Amino acid sequence: MKGHLSTRSNRPTRTIITAEQRALLNAAIEKVHYPSDDTIESLSNDLQISPSQIRIWFCIESTTTNAEKRERKYSQKLTIGATNIPATFSSSASGVSECNTCSSAMQSTTTI
Repeated sequence: MKGHLSTRSNRPTRTIITAEQRALLNAAIEKVHYPSDDTIESLSNDLQISPSQIRIWFCIESTTTNAEKRERKYSQKLTIGATNIPATFSSSASGVSECNTCSSAMQSTTTI
């Protein structure tokens, strides 16, 4: 039926990974980001999780890690802003910022 929403019963059950299993998976991903079939089989036997679920976990984890790395790289490029003024500036109580390198002063333009 077109437009019919599927019910939860049509989907496979969600695999719950315990804290202990997650710890072993995190240790494994620290050693190798792209595990071989033998490594996946070994983890599957040790953790009592299907090999396909372990592959999915590695895929999701690497995607998340790569996204976090991109975000950190992007945020490091944005070092100029209201909260991230480089350390070469010092501010006084009167709202004047002075460059420690060339001693030029800038008046704060903050309005309330």
